[in-house]
Amino acid sequence: MSLGYRKRGLHGSRRTVQQKGVWIIELRLAVAGAIWSMYSEPIRRSLNASSCQNRLCQQHSSPQKKFSTRPNGLDCRGHPRLGHQRKRRFQARIASSGRVEACHATPSNSVHAAQKGLPMARYTGPKARINRRLGTLIYETSGAARALDRRPQPPGMHVRGRRPSNYGLALLEKQKIKHYYGLGERQLRRYFDAVGRKPGNTGELLLLMCERRLDNVVRRVGFTKTRPQARQGVAHGHFTVNGVKVTKPSYLLRPGDIVEVRGRENLKNLYRGVIANTAPDALDWVTLDSENLKATVLGMPGPSDISLPVDANSVVEFLSR
Repeated sequence: MSLGYRKRGLHGSRRTVQQKGVWIIELRLAVAGAIWSMYSEPIRRSLNASSCQNRLCQQHSSPQKKFSTRPNGLDCRGHPRLGHQRKRRFQARIASSGRVEACHATPSNSVHAAQKGLPMARYTGPKARINRRLGTLIYETSGAARALDRRPQPPGMHVRGRRPSNYGLALLEKQKIKHYYGLGERQLRRYFDAVGRKPGNTGELLLLMCERRLDNVVRRVGFTKTRPQARQGVAHGHFTVNGVKVTKPSYLLRPGDIVEVRGRENLKNLYRGVIANTAPDALDWVTLDSENLKATVLGMPGPSDISLPVDANSVVEFLSR
């Protein structure tokens, strides 16, 4: 009797342990399901609202609105989602204009954000150091030019004379183009991608595209003394192209375009004084009418019209990596 009782008790204890294990697993699953049902909807709503920075978006602020499943790449208005930088630019533009939208605005596909009145990056640091570092007259202000003439060595107290590598030489050439024409890294890459599809010397085409910029033409015809001055004048709306005010320094001119100072007496007096004290560059593809403050683009620039002494082939190799 005792042996059978212990056997039954032994088997019974095993079944009890197995049942307890099943109950524990079921209890854990039930608790997990209850927690997920409680927090899944708020989590989804918060994730959806985090993609839209506007707090006035009715879809994300309304608790009755269910989570909508839209194709990837679309926001709550059905517009294509923008990158972080482009989204910030358009949100700043909406805020400055005083308009409130339900979600972030979407630009047209044919016009880039840089062509819609939004500020772009530019260099604001010490210019004399850039001239000394690159060993070329990049910035033409009087102080930066004097610093390059007096101390042509690179900036720094104890500069060691080291031979740069091929990568370092190509990087210096690329920095020359960026600082000389006032380009950012992304803008230079975009220019490079555009000229890379065209037949011909890619480095030469890249520099010719930079020469066609509106701020560069304004500087070379003698309206300003430096390119930063030309960039500021264009950004402030001092010039028109074919009778239309253009505020984009990166505007590319074409044959037949007419660049002139706006019809305001204070602007005309300002630029007449600059032209009287500045010797303009002799250009074959642009003519200047100093009396009417008008520059006419006759054709496309050639290799001899490139004003920056730079090894463009090394820049092409650098950007092709």
